[in-house]
Parts: sequence; C-alpha cells; structure tokens
Amino acid sequence: MGTRELEDPREHPEWAELLPVGRWKKAISLLQPEDRKNSAGAGWLLRYVLWEEGVSPEAPVRYGAHGKPYCDGMHFNLSHSGEYVLCAVGEREIGCDIQKIMPCRPAMVRRFFSPEEQEYIFSVEGRERDIRFITIWSRKESLLKRTGEGLTRDLRQVCCLSGEGFYDTQCGEYKICVSCERAEDAGETCVRLILVDACLAVAR
Repeated sequence: MGTRELEDPREHPEWAELLPVGRWKKAISLLQPEDRKNSAGAGWLLRYVLWEEGVSPEAPVRYGAHGKPYCDGMHFNLSHSGEYVLCAVGEREIGCDIQKIMPCRPAMVRRFFSPEEQEYIFSVEGRERDIRFITIWSRKESLLKRTGEGLTRDLRQVCCLSGEGFYDTQCGEYKICVSCERAEDAGETCVRLILVDACLAVAR
C-alpha cells in the first residue's frame, strides 16, 4: 500500500489536530488529490520522526523563504516521489531528495548540468546513463533544499559531480540523495533515513 491508499486530507479536518502544525492546511491547499495525499503522508511521517527524536508533535514546524521546513531542536528534510515519502535526519543542516529512475532527458542535461556533468552522463548509454542522470539531478535538488535556496540558482553553476558532502543510496527503482553540511557527515553512521509507503518503514 502506498500514499495513494491514504484518504484525501480534505475529507479529514480532524487531521489538523493530529499532524504537525500547519501540515494539514498545506496538504489541503494542493490542487491534485495525489499531491494532497503525499503531503499528508509526509506529515504523518514527520509526526513519527518528531516523536522518535523526542520533539513534541505540537512543536511548530515553520517554513523558510523557499518552503524549507524547520523545527527548533531538530535538523530534518522531507521529499516524496511516486508513492514514497522520505525523511532525512541529521545533526546539522540537511537536505534530501528521492527520485524514481527514469530515462535520461538530454535537453534537460544540456540546460541544467555543468559541462563536466554533461560529459559524465553522455559518456555512457542505457541504464547507466539513466542512473547517472538521476543521481546528479537528485544531488542538485538535495543541496538546494539543504541551503534553503530551492530552484533559484543557475543549476549549471551547482556542480555536484564529485559527490563530496552527499550520501547516495538506491531503493529499488528509486534513487535517494542526502546533502550534508559537512562532508564527514555524509555517511550511514551520521544520516538517518526513513522511507515509507504509508505502511512500510525502512530505517537506517
């Protein structure tokens, strides 16, 4: 069962009292039912993470200028793709991204990737090219989510080819990337990931 199996949060106003502060309103503001369910699923996941980290579920979750959520006493970031919702928790500022592996889009690579990244991606073909494309894109997203900038910079200037400061992993057909404030934090011992499909939790 994935987040598609969740009920529409618009049908459950009582969730406003159960989800982290502001999450229900954020979820019901979205136009598409799938987006509303994913947003609510992220809220349920965040509630669980707050509890696990010893932070009150009633603690206010605020949002930065570009929508990055933050909560006093805890560094975390949320992402979702398809039916999956991901939360990354770290000791310092952190950003995460999950993307389903899809065919490489050459026009997108030429528009948003640095020359070095383009060479890295176009030097292989087939499945390996797809994975390299998604990996670099996911690194860019996670980095800009960590800094709170969002997609406001020229992505060609955000070169993530070295992988320094990133923790990459793969779950089935999905690529996961975490951007850490310090390079030494980008490892399994420093990054905690929780990936859910609404009923199954995998934690590291």
